[in-house]
Amino acid sequence: MTILCLVVLALALAGGSPSVLATEPDVFLVEFRSYRPSIHFFGNDGPAQPMFSVIRTEPEWKQLWSEIEPHMGQDGDKRGPYPAPFIDFRRDTLIVAAAGMKTSGGWSVAIHSMREFPSRILVFVIELRPGKHCMASSVITHPIALALIPRTTKPVDFDIIRGETACE
Repeated sequence: MTILCLVVLALALAGGSPSVLATEPDVFLVEFRSYRPSIHFFGNDGPAQPMFSVIRTEPEWKQLWSEIEPHMGQDGDKRGPYPAPFIDFRRDTLIVAAAGMKTSGGWSVAIHSMREFPSRILVFVIELRPGKHCMASSVITHPIALALIPRTTKPVDFDIIRGETACE
């Protein structure tokens, strides 16, 4: 008997439904969208301390915004701090990956991907520092990446991969 005949026979014995033979995965990729809260936000505007966390409420967002906003570029006409942009926390959850204060340029942080398990979400983050031969500016930076995902109450863990930019 050919393999095709065996598959057809197995399907027939199983009631003809291919789903009987298939199993549902228990891990899914999470769709996310990078979040840039302002035209003045350039990804070096994060808090002074490293932070890998989840923001689920407006008060939490306003607290983080109070740490981001002072590092952002300014309009010549600006009077006072920029207000915290609206995020609909009934619909979205904000993922934050911030490397903290760095004493040179050339640092970056990015949210690479996310996976959802039955009981948690795992966020994969890449943090890069300037390599030995890189010409990095001597300016203080605060690398940060923000992403919005569909609202979740699951715990979120971070897997941070640290590396070095190769400059030669």
